Amino acid sequence: MKHLSMMTVVLVVCVLTGVSALATTLTKEVALSRALTVNGKPVKAGTYKVTFDDQTGILTLLDGKKVVATASARIDKVAGDSGGVYTSRTEGGSTALLSVYMGGGKQATITNDADLPMGRATLPLPTILMIKEEKAP
Repeated sequence: MKHLSMMTVVLVVCVLTGVSALATTLTKEVALSRALTVNGKPVKAGTYKVTFDDQTGILTLLDGKKVVATASARIDKVAGDSGGVYTSRTEGGSTALLSVYMGGGKQATITNDADLPMGRATLPLPTILMIKEEKAP
C-alpha cells in the first residue's frame, strides 16, 4: 500500500511537470512605426519587446522591464514568415494594434481590444447570401 501511495505522488509530480513544460512564452522585438493603442491604452512609436504567454493568453508590450500595455490574445497559425510585422487598423482617428507576428508561423491576435467595435479585434465575417432558384411549373 505504501508503494502504491509513493507511485501516486511520483505520477502527480510527473504530470504537473509535463503540463508546465508544455506552457511556452513567445517573444519578439517589434518596432512600431506610429503611435497606436493596445486594449485602449496609448502606446508611442518605438521598439518594444512583445511577449505572449500561451498559458494565460496574455500579450504584453514591454519597454525594457516596464509593462506598457497588455491584452488578451490567441495564437493563430499563418503561412510564411512575415519577419516581425504587426497589423493595425485605424478607425475613428485611433489606430489599434490587431496582431503581432511572433515567428515560426505563429501570430498573436488580440481578442479584446477596447478600441474596436464590440470590443474585439477580429474582422467581421462577410455576409453570405443564399439564393435558391425554383423552376416555374
